[in-house]
Amino acid sequence: LSQRHAYTDALLRPQSAAAPFYVKRAEAYIEAHYSEPLSLADIASYAGVSARSLQNGFQSFRGVTPMAFLRSVRLQHVNKALLAADPAVDTVTEIALACGFGHLGEFGALYKRTFGETPRQTLSKGIHR
Repeated sequence: LSQRHAYTDALLRPQSAAAPFYVKRAEAYIEAHYSEPLSLADIASYAGVSARSLQNGFQSFRGVTPMAFLRSVRLQHVNKALLAADPAVDTVTEIALACGFGHLGEFGALYKRTFGETPRQTLSKGIHR
């Protein structure tokens, strides 16, 4: 480190710590069960920590809350499903409900804010036009 070289900046840059096992375990649980009604308590219980510890772990290592992570996972799945759906057969409501969204008005606003278009617009782009 006393001599400058091509890797000096990379070596001196602060490194973020790896996420704890319980954050990774919670993420895996969310990915596997995103379509189910999940609460913070459910996720924390599966991860083997308190809800507060899980909240703190996600904030520290992912920069979001566990529930925000869950919403993000659900939105990604809805987006993929809408793009793969047949607009003549499938509906936005069916797909949103199948991916775990219960409040459709909130879902629509969140989807538009995330993807810059309405779910119906995404559905109309589907591969089965």
